[in-house]
Amino acid sequence: MRKKLKIKEGDIFAVPLRLGGYGIGLIARHNKGITLGYFFSKVFTSIPEDLNMSGINHWKITLIGKFSPLGIEKDEWPLLKTNFQFKCEDWPIPVLKMQDPITGQYFSVLYDESLLHEKRQKIDKEEADMLFGHGLYGYEALEKN
Repeated sequence: MRKKLKIKEGDIFAVPLRLGGYGIGLIARHNKGITLGYFFSKVFTSIPEDLNMSGINHWKITLIGKFSPLGIEKDEWPLLKTNFQFKCEDWPIPVLKMQDPITGQYFSVLYDESLLHEKRQKIDKEEADMLFGHGLYGYEALEKN
């Protein structure tokens, strides 16, 4: 039986994309099996070796959200060797958005540092359009993005 990989805040990993290539993800928070990550628009044709992360703060972010780390734990999303020095304060938990499927009303959603508790506040569509979507992404769903 293969040993389950330990993941931690600051880990950088490759996500195989369904259309080919690999995306890059960053674990910004991890607590009690709940993980929040930043995912970037850079696509690599193969798994990057010794990835130079200088300038990561300027990489375009395509998604920020809670996700299942099962792909990492199953070693399908390899952890990468990098020169990255993680500082929690540089990667805050952002305000996310959600829409009530029945009323259509938009809400901002802010998680606390534990990712266990959230605060919601009604917002209008214009405010919602400026935020990343709230949701829990399964690892196969992220491979499609």
